[in-house]
Amino acid sequence: MLRLEPIGGLGNRMRVLDSGIALSRSTGSELHVVWTIRHQMPCRFEDLFEIPAAFTSLRQVRDPRLLRWLRLRRARAAHARFIDIPEAHRMVVAGESFAPLLKSPGVMIRTYDRFFPNARPYTDLVPAAPIRQALARYQELLPRMVGVHIRRQDNRQSIAISPTEQFLRKMRAELALEPATEFFLATDDLSEEALLRREFGARLHTHPKQSVRRGDKRSARDAVVDLYCLAGCRKLLGSFYSTFTDTAAAIRGIPLEIVSVRPDGA
Repeated sequence: MLRLEPIGGLGNRMRVLDSGIALSRSTGSELHVVWTIRHQMPCRFEDLFEIPAAFTSLRQVRDPRLLRWLRLRRARAAHARFIDIPEAHRMVVAGESFAPLLKSPGVMIRTYDRFFPNARPYTDLVPAAPIRQALARYQELLPRMVGVHIRRQDNRQSIAISPTEQFLRKMRAELALEPATEFFLATDDLSEEALLRREFGARLHTHPKQSVRRGDKRSARDAVVDLYCLAGCRKLLGSFYSTFTDTAAAIRGIPLEIVSVRPDGA
């Protein structure tokens, strides 16, 4: 039996769930998911996705910081093996397999890392019906567009390594190659959107945001729309150190170019 608690924002949680689904299938283990509702993820699971058949159970809990230690202490006591964030990260970096762990009678993994490969990534994670309705507006347009994901707010690495000026250069280069190019922009900074719209005008498409404030349920739902819109583009210009960028490209395996001031693009 595997109990799994994905940590972090949308991209982190999706890759953890995708790993857990693949691992449970590979080992024939039950998959019990703990979905915490907190500032980084204010929505219930079903607000964003259909509940996958691969889940044996789904427990959703509010996760105030002051009570988290007590919840985790109880989780440690209830499982034969409890792998928390630092140990899981060390195992991933070391390339250790998580499959042998499930020989124990009860294992809980709490992580933000991808810890098991999936040959068909994210196919079990289907956006909820209202989000699919929002996506339907863009489906015919996306395959001819270049997706652009500009991550800002609290991501200092992305701000430093993937500056706006570099995105502008890459987008101008796309237009030089193909003058009819249009762009779908996803960003958590409305000033970035305004800047790009001044330059690219009607060539720039966005999903109108109800909110870009982290911790707002509307922002989380809009983020899923943005994610799957990017996934539907013909290629993606993405941000450094962003699981949102990586996840968008992986959903349908589209070409990804990380916009970077580094010569090697890393």
